[in-house]
Amino acid sequence: MAKGNHEVEFRNRTKSGQQIYISLRLSVIRDQEENIIYLIGCSNDISQQQAALQERKKIEKQLQQFNQELETRVEERTAELQESQRFIQSITDNTPNILYIYDLDEQRNIYFNRAIVDILGYSPEQIQGMENQFLLDLVHPDDLDSMLIHLNNLHTLQNGEKRNCEYRLRDVNGEWHWLLSRDAAFLYNKDGTLKQIVGTAQDITERKQSEEKLQNLSDRLSLAIKSGGFGIWEWDILQDQLIWDEQMYELYGLEKSDVLETIYQTWANALHPQDRERTETAIQQALRSEKEYNPEFRVVHPNGSIRYIKAYALVQRDNNGEPQRMVGVNFDITSAKEAEKQLRQVNERLTLTNAELDRATRLKDEFLANMSHELRTPLNAILGMSEGLQDGVFGNLSKQQKQAINSIDRSGNHLLALINDVLDLAKVESGKLELQLAQVSINYLCTNSVTFVRQQALKKNIQLTTKIPEGLANIVVDELRIRQVLINLLNNAVKFTPDGGCIKLEVKVIFSTPQNLLQFSVIDTGIGLTPENASKLFQPFIQIDSSLNRQYSGTGLGLALVRRLVELHQGTVGVTSELGKGSCFMVCLPYVVSKAPTVETTISPPNSIQYKEFQPSKHSPILTISQRPSSSTTLLLVEDNELNIATISSYLSSKGYKIEIAKNGEEGVTLAKSLSPDLILMDIQLPKVDGLEAIRQIRAEQRLTSTPIIALTALAMTGDQEKCLNAGANDYLSKPVKLKQLVEKIEDLLN
Repeated sequence: MAKGNHEVEFRNRTKSGQQIYISLRLSVIRDQEENIIYLIGCSNDISQQQAALQERKKIEKQLQQFNQELETRVEERTAELQESQRFIQSITDNTPNILYIYDLDEQRNIYFNRAIVDILGYSPEQIQGMENQFLLDLVHPDDLDSMLIHLNNLHTLQNGEKRNCEYRLRDVNGEWHWLLSRDAAFLYNKDGTLKQIVGTAQDITERKQSEEKLQNLSDRLSLAIKSGGFGIWEWDILQDQLIWDEQMYELYGLEKSDVLETIYQTWANALHPQDRERTETAIQQALRSEKEYNPEFRVVHPNGSIRYIKAYALVQRDNNGEPQRMVGVNFDITSAKEAEKQLRQVNERLTLTNAELDRATRLKDEFLANMSHELRTPLNAILGMSEGLQDGVFGNLSKQQKQAINSIDRSGNHLLALINDVLDLAKVESGKLELQLAQVSINYLCTNSVTFVRQQALKKNIQLTTKIPEGLANIVVDELRIRQVLINLLNNAVKFTPDGGCIKLEVKVIFSTPQNLLQFSVIDTGIGLTPENASKLFQPFIQIDSSLNRQYSGTGLGLALVRRLVELHQGTVGVTSELGKGSCFMVCLPYVVSKAPTVETTISPPNSIQYKEFQPSKHSPILTISQRPSSSTTLLLVEDNELNIATISSYLSSKGYKIEIAKNGEEGVTLAKSLSPDLILMDIQLPKVDGLEAIRQIRAEQRLTSTPIIALTALAMTGDQEKCLNAGANDYLSKPVKLKQLVEKIEDLLN
């Protein structure tokens, strides 16, 4: 046992069995050799002390647990506060408005959210660095005084009170932003004075710009209303109060002093008696949302004059749809009404005039069509018979008989040319003649035109020459019509040039702006003209001197037709002449140089009046080599005119065809079905069933869908060819028919 004193505590039981705490203190006594001689001890009952110690430990343990719980709660609360702070900061950073706390004593912002950075573009460090110079540096000079007054007045701000202020701040790029601030009290000093305010600032730049535009628009609208004579009115329905502006009084011919009753009653009394009920009903319909308010009505001025008024109005309603007020405008439309009345009268007169013109045009067209038919029908027999006689269909002729037949043929063709001139001029003047433009060789055009008059010139011993530059490019024209122009001019030159004279067709290019021109000149050594007579040349049915009619035949249509055809080509025609020495007729046409190859089209026969190049219909067979028909080739001729029947059938029979005759459309359809002919010649103007309908009925027959049909008609007006082809004909010939041409078409279609 070690030296010294030892103390130990332990539990023990008393005699009664009670447990007690004992504190034992021992002292060790040793001899010189360090052997234990004896022990001296002292024991004490420490049960009370031990109980107090246990109680103290228990309390310490409880305190420790309480501290741990408190620390946990503090940590949780701190986390909640931090989360709440992050949430609030997120809200403030993402709100589009600036949030700020402004210290009135320090005159600076002590807090602001990120919106101020987004709106103005300055960094937080830049804004903090401005301190109390922030507003002084950035506020617009025009807004500085009002801003300082606003800040000074904030000292008197009461709790719960809010104050607004609009001002402009300059952003980092130097542009101005309009802001609307709403300020409220936030923190007070101990003496009760306001120390800090909290506020929001909204960017209202777009609104301000819109307000400025709206104000400009309002100013312009006010000017327009004043300039346009618009009167504005407003009716407060709940108060039953009608308000007029000054222009309204002027529109109704009134002064404000003239209103003795309500304005509404004054307005109603000013309405024309015939319009009052209708106009007041229109108001009620607008209030019931049945109809927009936009009536026209008459008002009677105090002086008795009547004015026409146009009104528009909108009804303003509450959330329940009940009308609260009407706002509208009136303006004077008297001038427009008078103009409408005059226009209506003019239109009525024009309608009557147009009806008369349409009737006259229709009658003229019908007359021309009928005259064409009536004139061409006998000509068909005359020219057909003469052609048959010349070809020996009716036997051999003596020399004297041939001369007589040639005279008949020339006279018939001359009459046909006159008929064609009349019809052509009528078509041009009615706008029904369409040009078929194509590239044409100039040399070819002139040479072919001269060919038509060369025989007549030779008979009068007239020298006929041409002067055409080499290498001229093609010209884009209607070949048929320009050839007709040149032939007319050359015919006139031959007609009025004495025997032994000279005629020259000259062509030259005139270089000019905006486009080059090609000039055709027909120069003769004829009788010439006076200047006053030259001005009459191009009028229809006009000849220079009626006495000339006995020497020079004609209708006076040739040059009128020349002028119309040239003008259709956007060209001009003119003449220079000297009486007794000759004339020069000039035709100028637009000349656009083309590098395309020359297009040479087949010359139409002199009696042709077709205005479009023929395009075979879907029924046209493929063209092959022509051969003489066999004796079994049957042609059905549907024709009601006996002379035409005799002429055509005799000529075709002599060519080896077998001819069957039908004298009306109904009979033609019947024979076509029963005979199944190789080809059908169909007149158009037929009794019972007309030729067009007969063609349609024939085409409806399955066996006859591909049978060639040639339409023969004395109708020669615009559209007649299309009508025949659309009905189902393969080809079209106008009367008088050239029998040789007819045979060629028959051979083409049969082969």
